[in-house]
Amino acid sequence: MQSVKRAVLYGIGVWLLLVVVSSLLFSLEKRDDTLFESVKFVSLATIVVGFFTAYLRPLKKSSLNEGIMVGALWSVMTVVLDLGLYTLGLFNLSLFDYFKDVASSYIVMPILGGIMMGALRGK
Repeated sequence: MQSVKRAVLYGIGVWLLLVVVSSLLFSLEKRDDTLFESVKFVSLATIVVGFFTAYLRPLKKSSLNEGIMVGALWSVMTVVLDLGLYTLGLFNLSLFDYFKDVASSYIVMPILGGIMMGALRGK
């Protein structure tokens, strides 16, 4: 990773924005779970693309491997930080359901990172 500090700080930013968006969308989950899941996933992808764009901006070169590594770091950080909230009782689902429903969507982070940073490899 070219900037571990920036990757970690942006990973925290991704998580914080996800928490804010999820909090804002919480009432929608009770009314229309299918719409909530769609909006949540689009929000996740948008947040990740935004942070990858900011991460890439100052780099002279990028690579598929770095994109996957940064995305994987953000995925792991998000799960760990989520589990901190889980231990505080802020999730209304079992740990199994958390991994099946919430954490499984975080696979998009290394995928988007690989696509974005791999496509810009020759920059």
